[in-house]
Amino acid sequence: MIRSRALTAVSEFFFLRGARSVVASTPVAKREAIGRALRLSRQRSTAASSLWSAGHQAEALRLLSQAVEDAIVASREHDPAASDADLSALLAEAEALFDEAALPALDADVAPAHAELFRRAAQVRNEIDRRLAPASRTLNELTWMAVLRWLTAGALLALSVVALYLVSRTPKTAVVRASAELAGFPAANVADGQDATEWLLPNGGLGWIELQLAPSRDVRELRLVNAHNPPYNDRATKSYRIEIYSGERRVKSVQGAFPRFSTSPEPRTVAIGASNVDRIRFQVLSFHLAGGGLAEISDE
Repeated sequence: MIRSRALTAVSEFFFLRGARSVVASTPVAKREAIGRALRLSRQRSTAASSLWSAGHQAEALRLLSQAVEDAIVASREHDPAASDADLSALLAEAEALFDEAALPALDADVAPAHAELFRRAAQVRNEIDRRLAPASRTLNELTWMAVLRWLTAGALLALSVVALYLVSRTPKTAVVRASAELAGFPAANVADGQDATEWLLPNGGLGWIELQLAPSRDVRELRLVNAHNPPYNDRATKSYRIEIYSGERRVKSVQGAFPRFSTSPEPRTVAIGASNVDRIRFQVLSFHLAGGGLAEISDE
């Protein structure tokens, strides 16, 4: 039921079939009379709102009461009560809203109840206006209204697609830093996308390398490629610990090892499964031969 009503509302918004039916069944003279009464009602309602905001609340209430009466006059031209129960109820409420004797003469006499009366009267007037407006238009006006709505919807859709594209194309960057590095083998090598370049620690030293991710992202797994320092083939990481951070909070810690030294190390993946990751630290806990290092680390 709710879906059906929503689809009906969307269909009416873009195709205006109900509004066209109303226009077709309303004589031109009546449409002109309805339009004039509604324009006068809107004019007085706008002026009443300005007066209320400026502190002239007593006069604003009187002017709004006239705006409501103009809307009622427009409804009498259309005589919709027999076919629209909701509008009939609105009109009944509108006719009962204002009692001339109860309206304050001075701004100083305006009470909280009058503020609520102003608010509700404006709502009722606006709703009557919305329901009667189609009967004041021509078929050409409705056609242009439908065209503008389709064009606006198309423009919004295009902007949404462009925005999604730009978001999806936001470059993912990683700022790399390390506790130490061997001259000629900088930390940046682990995030350059090339397995042939390596970050190496000084001889005999342990340490860590860290990637600061921007923007933060979900990390399903990490791809690791161990170092071996060709053509000397004299160093590589043996055991390691990976720490995953979201802000200052460590959300995961994974330990692993490259148990044997290889001169042609194959990439390996390490399951992570963490969300909103903005920092990854790889710690070298032990090493093969002269020292530790890493050729590549990237998130998947």
